[in-house]
Amino acid sequence: MALLTVDQLREHIETDVTDAAMQRYLDAADFDLTDRYGSHVGTLIEYFTGAGADCLVFTTRKIDTITEIVETSRGIDGDLETTLAADDYIAEGSRQIRRLSNGTNGASYWAPRVKVSYTPLGDTAKRIGTTIDLVRLAVRYEAASSVKLGDVSVNHVDYNLERERILARLQPTVMGYWA
Repeated sequence: MALLTVDQLREHIETDVTDAAMQRYLDAADFDLTDRYGSHVGTLIEYFTGAGADCLVFTTRKIDTITEIVETSRGIDGDLETTLAADDYIAEGSRQIRRLSNGTNGASYWAPRVKVSYTPLGDTAKRIGTTIDLVRLAVRYEAASSVKLGDVSVNHVDYNLERERILARLQPTVMGYWA
């Protein structure tokens, strides 16, 4: 479900593009955001492999509530799944989860595979702004780096670089570095 309607989008973008075409731009922007950063509603599930020796995992989005964490280890009879108790981990900061050694299923490191189900903090306003800018960029895309008509010359932004810059607004950072 898109966060905006075509009518709401037109409040920010002046264009002669038809409503049907605007809806396609809107759907494409919404798909890009959801594909890269997950749904803007509901619970997210993220999988971590090779966490093993580390006591930390970092979620893609900021955590509001952790619903469930399930670790999977190899056992003699196959894979062993353990649903962690709330005292087996602690959410530190906004995206970091630390494994605790003194909990019900205490361990000083994560199992080789970890599934984290959580509700992310809302980022609706940021997603709406990003959607508007992605559609604005798509509407204005000229498929040429520059155009010259008589004495007038216009240089256009690199579409792919600008698109990535816009999408990167939702990329989580911690203290100025990628996490």
